[in-house]
Formats: sequence, C-alpha cells, structure tokens
Amino acid sequence: EAQVADAVVEGQEVEPIVEDLSEPDVRSDLDLSIDKLNDAIASIRISEIREVTEIERTMERGRRTAKAEEAKAKALDSGASADEVFQAGAAELAGSLPETLFPEFDSDTVSPMDFENVRRAILDSKLQTFEQERARRGLNKLQDGIVPPVNELEMLGVVIGRSKVAQITALAEAKKLGKLKGLLLELTNFPTTTLASFDISMVGRQGITTLPKYPKQWFEAVITSYKAAYSEAYAQQAMNDMDTDEWADIRRRALVFRSDTDGSLSTAEAQFYSSWAKRVPILRIFTKASERAAVVGMNRLRTSIFNKVAEGWTATQRTDQNYRELAQVVNASTGRGNIKRGGNLDKVLPFLNAAFFSPRYVLSRFELIGKTGKSLVDLSTGKQTPASKILAHEMVSFVGAGLIVMVLAEMMGAKVERDPRSSDFGKIKIGRTRIDIWGGFQQIARSTAQLMTGQSRAVSSGEIFTKNRLETFGRFIQSKLSPAAGLGIELLSGKDFLGEPLPTFETKGELADYVMQKLAPLVIQDTIDALRYSDNKAVTAVAFPLAFHGIGVQTYKINALDDLTQMRDHYSTRVFGKEWKNLGPLSQDALREYKPQIVEQEGIVKFERRNASFDVKRQREAGVTVEKSLSREVRREMDSVAVSVGGLSRTIVRNWRLNADLYKKYQDDLSFLLNKVLPRIINKPGYKSQSPEVRQKILELIIKEARSAVRKNIVLKANMRDIEDIRKGVEDD
Repeated sequence: EAQVADAVVEGQEVEPIVEDLSEPDVRSDLDLSIDKLNDAIASIRISEIREVTEIERTMERGRRTAKAEEAKAKALDSGASADEVFQAGAAELAGSLPETLFPEFDSDTVSPMDFENVRRAILDSKLQTFEQERARRGLNKLQDGIVPPVNELEMLGVVIGRSKVAQITALAEAKKLGKLKGLLLELTNFPTTTLASFDISMVGRQGITTLPKYPKQWFEAVITSYKAAYSEAYAQQAMNDMDTDEWADIRRRALVFRSDTDGSLSTAEAQFYSSWAKRVPILRIFTKASERAAVVGMNRLRTSIFNKVAEGWTATQRTDQNYRELAQVVNASTGRGNIKRGGNLDKVLPFLNAAFFSPRYVLSRFELIGKTGKSLVDLSTGKQTPASKILAHEMVSFVGAGLIVMVLAEMMGAKVERDPRSSDFGKIKIGRTRIDIWGGFQQIARSTAQLMTGQSRAVSSGEIFTKNRLETFGRFIQSKLSPAAGLGIELLSGKDFLGEPLPTFETKGELADYVMQKLAPLVIQDTIDALRYSDNKAVTAVAFPLAFHGIGVQTYKINALDDLTQMRDHYSTRVFGKEWKNLGPLSQDALREYKPQIVEQEGIVKFERRNASFDVKRQREAGVTVEKSLSREVRREMDSVAVSVGGLSRTIVRNWRLNADLYKKYQDDLSFLLNKVLPRIINKPGYKSQSPEVRQKILELIIKEARSAVRKNIVLKANMRDIEDIRKGVEDD
C-alpha cells in the first residue's frame, strides 16, 4: 500500500488491485488422510512385495493362538458363559493368514492419526456392519504391511476409492504368479488383447441380448463407451458416479460385476489381461482407449439395467435374494458368467483365459440358455421368481427381434440360411458377406444341431453330408481357443481351423496374411476382407461400422466352385424360378446352351478338381449307409464273399448332379430295393450250393442292376418334371 501511495504522488500509473474472491481450497483431515494413504499405496513397487514363508505362517498361527488363550482367560475371569468364552477366543483366530507382505508405511508418510481418520470414515460409511468389519481388517493389514485379501480390499475401496486399492491387488497377483507364469500369461494374452483393440465392440457383442428390452440403456452404454475411449478423465468420473449412485450399495451386495482398468486379473475384462499391449508405443494408445470403452461401457450397461429394474421394484418388497438373482441375470446378459468368487474355477480363470478366447463370455452364453429354459418352465408352472420373469422376457424379445431382422433382410433381397446344420445358419448373407447378429448363440445352435444329427450342410453347394460328432465337438472347442492356443494346435496338426493345410510361407505375402490373422485387430481384419472380396459396395460400406460396434461380419474369398454355384443359381432362378440343384437334367442342359459361360466355369472347376477327395469320401459314406440298412444276414453273406455296395456317385447322368434331397432318395430307394431282393436270393438252395466266387459275382451283378434301376427311375421322373416346367413356361409366355 505504501508503494502504491508513493507511485500516486509521483504521478505514475498504478495497476488496480484485484482481490481473489474465489473460495479457498479447504480440505478436511479425512480427505488429506485418504490422499496420503492412496499415494502411499501407489508408491509400492512389485520388487518390495514378497510372499509369506511357511515359517512365518506357523509363527502367525502361534501368535493368534496365544492371543485366543489370553482372551478366553479374561472372559472366564469376568464370569462370562462358556459360549462367550469360545466366541472371545474365536475372534482372535478369525481372518485368513497373510500371503504377501510389503514394507510398512513410514509414519511420516501415513501417520497413525491418518489411519484413525480412515477408520472413522469406515464407521460413518453406508457399509453394513459386516462390510465395515472387512474394510477395517483390510486397513489394519495395510498398516501392518500385509496385503489384504480381495474381499477386504473391495470394501476398503468403497471408502478410499477403488483404483489405488486395486493396484496393490494387481501387484500381489503378479508376485504370486512369479516371473515364469507371468511371462507365459503375457505371451498368451498379448494376441487376444491386440485382437480386441481398436474398436467399441464390447457392448454390441456381449450385451446384444439386452438391446430389444433395454434400448435406452443399451444406446447410453454405447455413447458412454465413446466418451470413455476419448477421455480418461471422463472414464474416471463416470466410474465414480456409478460407484456413488443411490443403488451402488445394493448392486455391490448383490454382486453385480464391476470391471476396472487397474490391471488386476480379478477385475479386468478378460480381453485386456495383457499389460504388454498397454506399453507398446502407439498400440498402447488404442489398447487403453478400447479397454476404457469396454470397461466403462459395460459397467454403465450393467448399472443402468440393474437400476431400472430395481427402481421398478420400489413399490414392492424385495429380498436380498431377489437382488442377487437379478444381478446374476444382469451379469450373464452382459457376457459375464457367474463364477463363485474365490472358488477353484475363479482361481484358474486367468490360465483358462490364456487357452480360450474370453471363457467367461462363452460360459455366460450357456448360462443364459440354461437359465432361460428354467425360467420358461417356471413361468408355465407358476413357480417364477421376479428375476426369472425378467430374463424370460429379455430373451424372448431378443429372439423375436432377431427373427424380425432376418425377415426384413430377406424382404430387402438378402438371403438367410435356415438349416441349423449349416455354418451359415441364422446369418444374413449378402453376396460373399455374412452378418451374424446373434451374439455368440449361433455357433452353439449350429454345433448342437450337427451333434444331434451327425450331419453338416456345405456352404457352397448346399449338400448334406455325414459329419463325425467327435470332429464337430473338436471344431467347436477349437473355435473358442485363444489366438495363441489356436496357433499351437495349427502348428502341431499342420492344418488351419477349416482343415486346410497351412500355407508354406514361400512368399512374404503368405506370411503377412497369416500374421495379420493372428495379431491384427478383428475390426481391421473384417474391414480388409470386405474391401478385398465383397462384390457389394453397400456391404463394403457398412462392414466397418458393424464390426466396430461388435456385430459379426465375415467376407469370404470365393473359389471357382463357389462362383459356379452362384452363377448357376442366378440363371436358374431367373428362368425357372428354382435353384440349380432342384432342376432336372433337361432343364440344366437347356441353361447350358442358353448361357455358355456356365459350361466355361464348369471347365474351370473340373480343372481345379478342388472337391475330388471330398466327393470320394462322401460317396463311400453313402454306400456304407446303405449297407448298414441291410439285414444282419445279408451283411454277413456280403462280408463272407467280399462284396460291398460301393460308393454312390452324385453325378448319375452326363453333367447332372443330384441335389441333397435326390441323393437321399437315391440311397433310400436303393436300400429298399436291395432289402427286398437280396434276402430272397441268398436263401435260395441254388445260390447256397454255389462256390464263393460264383456267389460273389451274383451279388455284385444284383447290386449293379439295382443301382442302375434306381438311377434310371430318378432320371425319368426328373425329365418328366422338366417337361412339365417347360410346358408351363411356354403357356405362360
């Protein structure tokens, strides 16, 4: 003020004095204590953590036993009852033995008064009594330099914040795994993490079943995913808002799963276990963004659905069991299978994740199927629970919406495969692209149908062929393997997932394609395949946004046989209104003359002979099927003279190939004819008196003539149908 006065006297300009009117940053002792504790936890390094030795465990048991005896003696002296004496001793023995230790916090860093302030905060929190006790035990262990178990840290995290508390859990997990196991988990999970990065797909893929029933909550979760991917600060604020809303305590007690980005195996989303991917320059930017989108988006979806249902229950009286059942439905519906915490399966889950691609997600699909079936039964018998009604409604809405989408797609010109034996079952087919909207259920439905029937339907030709059930089951398991485990299986077998030989890697292009399949993010792979192989510009345009949001998009490279199939079906549908396989030989020959390019493409297919070994195998299987239909007496006679039905060719006249239905009729008619003729022949006295060589020739001749008669009958009926179709076509013209 004196300087200002002097300046005024001397005629100098004076800067105006502006008072700071902002509120001072007043922080309570509790806030300061919590910050100091969190900073101390964040400063712990993995090198400072060590596992407790068995000697130290024994000493701890002895210390607790001594305290228990002392407590019992005091209780006896005070005149307590026998039951109260035992309770006093049990209180000193309670609690799990420590597994990992770290250097105790220096009193200058976190003072005893700081710990007391946090204890007061625990006492004043909304935690229930037993939850407060867990939080208190966890805090006491931190003060003693002991890493608390997860359940205690979880309760303590409610009071002081989850993020820093979870860091010490991640460090303890890494220490217990050891360097070798940790290295193994990193190696096996790194490809999984890279595949799952670069997109906002978790809500669309794992939470797709909730979309029809909870569209508002679903789209809010997608928007939250975008914001979390863009801003780490937003992600932290969103997590904090969810942790402190009015239903947070009920969700926590009901065990609604809450994932985190802290690096702990117990709270991380399974696709983001690898920490290596979060350290590689450039890659880490996209990996961390994708993880935030997945974690915050899925937490938002679970939170919003649970809160919506719980708010609808406020007018009725609900028990803790009702909320736990609701939490199980929410977890399973969002791709998180319900596994008992601390159970044997929960302990090995990190290693299962190294072998399988998101095993908890796969488990949730089976869990939903089982729970939905039970819910529908309970509804029909009047034994439903509030949660079972919600699940049944959700899944019925999901299936109904999916069927509507398929019908609309067909109306717009796309194709939909209805045969559950086909790998395209339930998919929307647009040219060479397949769109899967079923969120992991399509593979289960297809594999179940193939296991039940022992059959599969070829994608390109539509032919039905026998498929070994063990092979079907093995393929399903292989489809769920992690990239690292799948690579190991392929290298050992020398074949890829489709059974094709591995590339020889003679060119850099082959090697680059193979590496891209194993490491490139799925959204990039799907988009590149659409750009390479799709013959539909509209599909190419939507491939990226669909894959980016978790909808399955696959575009296949088509070979000569596939091109021929599409060409034949295109012209046969235009001219006769039928697929090529449903035409007779006359109609097919007429189309060949009308469109010579069909003949040209057939020549290319014959040159490649791609399916030669495949056809031979199926022909033999068809012959074996006919033989098995014969009586035991006939089969015994055929074996004694070394006669078999032989393979049944699908091409029975010129270039006409039987479709699946006619091929089945060929087998059935031949079986019927042989069962009618052969028993009478082999039981005739004149036949029995012949030598084995003569009996062999007789049976071979009968089988040959029977096959010829059945083929001629099939061709005759097909020609008659063709003539009728052509006559109708002429009349229509």
